[in-house]
Amino acid sequence: MDDISLAMRQSLAPIHGKVFTPAQYEALAKRIQAQVDDVVGNCKLPEQADQQLHLVLEQIIDGAAKMKAGTSRDQGANKIVRALAQYGKYFDHAGWQPLEH
Repeated sequence: MDDISLAMRQSLAPIHGKVFTPAQYEALAKRIQAQVDDVVGNCKLPEQADQQLHLVLEQIIDGAAKMKAGTSRDQGANKIVRALAQYGKYFDHAGWQPLEH
């Protein structure tokens, strides 16, 4: 989750500045999807926590899909930021910092 947060943190200024290119959105979406795949593949949480994490991950996956789709790419990025905020509310992740958007 740290890597997803870092990827978004590094990308937010150009996204908000409307200078993030379609190719950058696609690369960001691929990077995020790879991290989601890693989280899912290595998840060893108790069932209830696992279910909550998967709800957050579904929002991140949907946001990444919007970034790839070519329409509302910035809305996809915002959806990921909101999902990361939800993650921070539900999980005790040492050093977790919400993103400013």
